Amino acid sequence: GEPQMAIVKLAPGEDLEFKITLSLLPPIELPDYRAIARRVLATKRAPETTAPEVTDAIQWLRESRAKLITVNRPAKLGDRVEVDFRAQIGGVALESGQSKNHPFILGRGRFIPGFEAALIGMKAGEEKSFTLAVPPGWRDKAIAGKAIEFQAKTNLVQERDVPAWDDAFAKSLGNFSSVAEVETNVQGSLRAEKEAKERERIRMAMVEAIAEGASAKIPPALASRELEKMLGELRTSTAAMGLTWADYLSGIKRGEDDLRREWRADAERRVKTALTLREIARREHIQPTEEDVTSAVNRIAAHRGMTEENLESLDRKAFVGYHVGVARNEKVFQWLENLETRK
Repeated sequence: GEPQMAIVKLAPGEDLEFKITLSLLPPIELPDYRAIARRVLATKRAPETTAPEVTDAIQWLRESRAKLITVNRPAKLGDRVEVDFRAQIGGVALESGQSKNHPFILGRGRFIPGFEAALIGMKAGEEKSFTLAVPPGWRDKAIAGKAIEFQAKTNLVQERDVPAWDDAFAKSLGNFSSVAEVETNVQGSLRAEKEAKERERIRMAMVEAIAEGASAKIPPALASRELEKMLGELRTSTAAMGLTWADYLSGIKRGEDDLRREWRADAERRVKTALTLREIARREHIQPTEEDVTSAVNRIAAHRGMTEENLESLDRKAFVGYHVGVARNEKVFQWLENLETRK
């Protein structure tokens, strides 16, 4: 963090006296991290891709390229509809319980059970009122187990023309000549995705187990800084969902101070994990190259859709400094992963 400076003595003809307070990284004692990492690596699973998973992925590909044809008939299973609806309980409108031109694909089951079924048979322009019983175990505890009255109006009914699974469709996807080539590609992509998830699981299991056995006194300043970082991450994800920060806090009935109190232990764990990775890097003389850091910067910039102008508006020294840590951590993870090939 930033050093804190205070003037102790300031008088004509006298020496200036001042005090600077620095927050120093605490010492950390690590367990036998090599042995812990090897135990975790022994749990690594070889991912398998099943035929139903490939079939589902191909079906998603087909449906993502379905043509939408507006029809003047009652909606049926599989149709795409756009609906205005309002929801209330006992005559009292639900907060966030209304929407305009809300899209549904009938039969997907992405809403309260029974809602999509109630829309089947409605034509564009028709209105309908109905009541649904929300299951007791519904994810939104505020409405779980309650009866909700809906008023719905169907604005649009569209038939979905899903393309046939044939070589012509395969060629439309890109550099493929047959459905067999697409199936092979899909299978490889699914396997790569599972391998990435398993690698992430192993990495997190290793560092969490090592950090749990480590001993360090976490300075309040470090935990506080991590808390602010966590809040910043949540603000970013909230904005990406199209919500204002104030509306989000109102929706979860929490204030920033509430979140800070609730997340304090998590922030301390995150700090301890970061210190653990840093200490392993120090002991094993692991340092990123300039190329590693540049790669980390470019990867994050691309992920966030940042332009050169965005980068120029940042505190570049701090931005690059942060990614030195990101690149170093990546190399530590790679070093831990390779322990299974070393004695």
